[in-house]
Amino acid sequence: MKCPVCESKNLRKGTVIKTYKIDQSLLYKDIRFISCNDCTHLFNQLTRKELRNLKKYYEQEYYDNIYTPTIRKGLNFTDLRQVNDYDFPAIPDYIDFLEHCWNLQGVIKNIKKYLDTFQVMVPDAGQYNNGYIPVIKEHIQHFYHASIIKLFKKDFDILEEKAGQQEILNGKLKIPTLILTFVKKQNEYPIYYYGASREFLYSWDGIATGIIDETPAKIGKTVNGVKIYSPEIIPTLNEKCIIRIPSLFWKNEIKSKILASGFKGIIE
Repeated sequence: MKCPVCESKNLRKGTVIKTYKIDQSLLYKDIRFISCNDCTHLFNQLTRKELRNLKKYYEQEYYDNIYTPTIRKGLNFTDLRQVNDYDFPAIPDYIDFLEHCWNLQGVIKNIKKYLDTFQVMVPDAGQYNNGYIPVIKEHIQHFYHASIIKLFKKDFDILEEKAGQQEILNGKLKIPTLILTFVKKQNEYPIYYYGASREFLYSWDGIATGIIDETPAKIGKTVNGVKIYSPEIIPTLNEKCIIRIPSLFWKNEIKSKILASGFKGIIE
């Protein structure tokens, strides 16, 4: 078992809350907390069967229990599963469902691929003693300030953060929240891709200073605003540049050409 935020195995078992079951709900019976010693994150331990049933629960029961057809703004049951486990271009730029997510690294992958700026709202685990007890079984992730920052810090910078409050169950329960606005980091080194190919389009995350290609018909054109240069630009690039080679079959040959041009930077 690994921490869903930092993927550390330095974990410890916490409180077990016996909630029992008085109906035939697919939700798991007891809440078993696990905390990460490295990033402070707190999460619910689920067996494989409990996780499968949780996914079924969102499809079959959640509407009746929470009185809403969506998890959050515009995110329905199918979307929640997609954003966790699959490529999901329709991810919204207001992320207020992370406490429901079972695959945070999958969600981050979708955010990184499709969003540049977005806002996150999560229940504040640091305020759990202020009137809110974490016994909402749908909430399987419990974020402290340190752990929500840790989740995003590798790929994103914080633009703004503030405290808030979320009302659920028709306003009967008010949950203290953390609200943070993030923006995608710009790599400190210029990044060039060698080869305006299909492999490039499949692997590109949208960030590049330029594209290098040997095909005369491509040189001078742009891809999503990024200019295509001839290989003659390589000797002008300094050691603080990165050249990425997306080719699956000609990577070694292309790397040899780049090195032969006198490039002293990073080749990926």
